[in-house]
Amino acid sequence: MNKKEKEDFNKKNLPSETARKPLAKKYYTANDSNSRNATLITPNNNSINSFSNNLQAKLDLKEEILKQITDSIFLHDFQGNFIYFNDHAFQSLGYSKKELEKLNLKDIDVPEYALQIKTRMNELKKKGQILFESAHQHKKGTIIPVEVNARVVKFKGEKLILSVARDINDRKMIQSEITRSRKLSQIINTLPDYLTIIDFEGNIELTNPYLQENLGWGDEVRGENIRILLEKEFPLKKLKKLLNQGYLHQEEVNLKHKNGKIIPAILNAAIIKDEEGNDINIIAIARDVSQLKEVEMEMEKNRIFLEKIIDSLRDGFSVLTKDGEHVMVNPALCQMTGYSAEDILGQGPPHPYWGDNNDCIKILNEVMQGNMRDYELVFKKKDGSLFPVIVSPSSLKSPEGETYYFATVKDISSLKQIEEDLKKSLQEKEVLMKEIHHRVKNNLQIISSLLSLQTDYIENKTDLAIFKDSQCRAKSMALIHEKLYQSGLLKSLNIRDYILALVSELIDTHAVEGKIITLDMDVDDILMDVDTAIPLGLILNEIITNSLKHAFVEKEGEIKVHLKSSNEEIQLEVEDNGVGIRKDID
Repeated sequence: MNKKEKEDFNKKNLPSETARKPLAKKYYTANDSNSRNATLITPNNNSINSFSNNLQAKLDLKEEILKQITDSIFLHDFQGNFIYFNDHAFQSLGYSKKELEKLNLKDIDVPEYALQIKTRMNELKKKGQILFESAHQHKKGTIIPVEVNARVVKFKGEKLILSVARDINDRKMIQSEITRSRKLSQIINTLPDYLTIIDFEGNIELTNPYLQENLGWGDEVRGENIRILLEKEFPLKKLKKLLNQGYLHQEEVNLKHKNGKIIPAILNAAIIKDEEGNDINIIAIARDVSQLKEVEMEMEKNRIFLEKIIDSLRDGFSVLTKDGEHVMVNPALCQMTGYSAEDILGQGPPHPYWGDNNDCIKILNEVMQGNMRDYELVFKKKDGSLFPVIVSPSSLKSPEGETYYFATVKDISSLKQIEEDLKKSLQEKEVLMKEIHHRVKNNLQIISSLLSLQTDYIENKTDLAIFKDSQCRAKSMALIHEKLYQSGLLKSLNIRDYILALVSELIDTHAVEGKIITLDMDVDDILMDVDTAIPLGLILNEIITNSLKHAFVEKEGEIKVHLKSSNEEIQLEVEDNGVGIRKDID
């Protein structure tokens, strides 16, 4: 605003009494050539000088007042162009007067608020006056929070905006401090831990509601020494640690309820400092760990119980790390190997009880690759003797994610001895069974031979047929025992081989000169026990013998034998192409 504008602005606002003072003391009337009157005013120089001096004084006073105001005053148009601002306005923003004159309102508002200028201008047009918070940006980039009181004013017939911006940084800081204090108070009041603030003499200055409710102590503990809340004297060493490093972390203490009950807790403490860094108080926060202690005690009981179970196992038990290092062995493993726990623990592969067995290293690698199965190995005792074992490995992950391998080790020396005894017994039994089959076969063959010899003295055809049939039956049973003896299975035989041999023997026995009998056999390979094979052989013997005797009148014939296994059943079919059974036979 130039000098003339300032004068015009101030004249408009001059007090009324100043306006009423006479500006001239003499008046003259004169006629012009057209007989028109003209009034001449002779100035009152004293009055004008007095008025001018008074006006300048008021202007200087107003200017001085504007300079002394600690708020920033801006007069600008609706486009944000500055028309006037006081000294505090450009000084508070770090600009010179000339620098600020070249700027716009949007240049001093931070970007966030600069975007709102248009909206605020529209609001001013509607309301005429608004109060809002904004933020100016110092030339160096510092953010200055301000409260702006803006109103629309008229100057020389033009509507302008007069804004008074007040720095509210201190207010913001106070509000922030109040908010922080309230939050801190809320935290203290709702904190589910025991909180105490004490001086450096150990006297209590403040306790939170949780402590008062759960330890039974009220305001009566204020001024009392902290010892009233502790089971025993706080260790001097820990107190020195607190004073030296400024804090204590996760220290175990026992708190004392007003009724005498002891409550285990974990203590964290720190020294409180003021703004200048001076030590003023100690804050102590303790957390009730009663439930945690109970859980720890229960876990310890379980650990001891599990250790007792492992120690009482009759089989060996060991736990290894992913590197194959022993971290646990039970007494049974030590006893069976002859090594003490100290000899084994902490040792990596190869382990002393492995001896020179390279299979152990190979198997350990298999286990670590996830191949979990029973392994039969030979271990070496401390005295050098060897003994067979079955190792059954498995794996697990610890809560920390570490992989561990554990295994039970069973000494199978006694089982191996029993196995050897059983093998000997089975061998003896096999020899005995073979001998029995051999003797039964021989006896049946003797019977068959005796019957064959006897037929030489029999002339009656009926009697002769009976003897031959008996001979065939004896041969069929002898053949079974012969096959059992030859197979080595002793209790079962391949029925296909047996049927082929039996039918061939019967055809040879009942062969008639000039007759050709062929065999068509379709029999599955079936293992059949003695109790089933003997009656099957006798049935076949009767059917085949009957066919050979009566079916073939002509010189040639065919016998078909089919035996199939299906759904745990055996189906036998015997067929010939002979004359067939007479129709009168039912």
